[in-house]
Amino acid sequence: MAITIDDIEALRRRLTELPRNQPREVSKQEAVILLASELGAARRRGYSPEELARLMSEQGIAINAATLRGYLRRKRRSRKGRRGTPTVVGTKAAATARSASSAPAPARATAAAQPTPIARSAARETQDARGARDSADVEC
Repeated sequence: MAITIDDIEALRRRLTELPRNQPREVSKQEAVILLASELGAARRRGYSPEELARLMSEQGIAINAATLRGYLRRKRRSRKGRRGTPTVVGTKAAATARSASSAPAPARATAAAQPTPIARSAARETQDARGARDSADVEC
């Protein structure tokens, strides 16, 4: 069966009208990140991580206080490091962003790094050619 331009246009309209796909299940870490604002507000109202972990466990998110603290700490660190960019969790994009941000900085040139004799010779020839060209411009 041949694919027509009308088929493409109809599919294009249908795809653009699709609602946002929301996952039905999330990991514990994603749940904590989605609730981070509310968890932070509860902490500011005096609730301990132990109390919040117990509350979450009662609601079906089995988590202990140490894990809750660790997830919230990671969330804060990622927010500090990337102000203005949304936090993406549980996707290949997040893994790529993490690996790109943790890549070592390029090596810096040191005073011990000297140009090779060939590079020095080429630099001298370039300077000599510029000098000859500049002096030719002056004579005219």
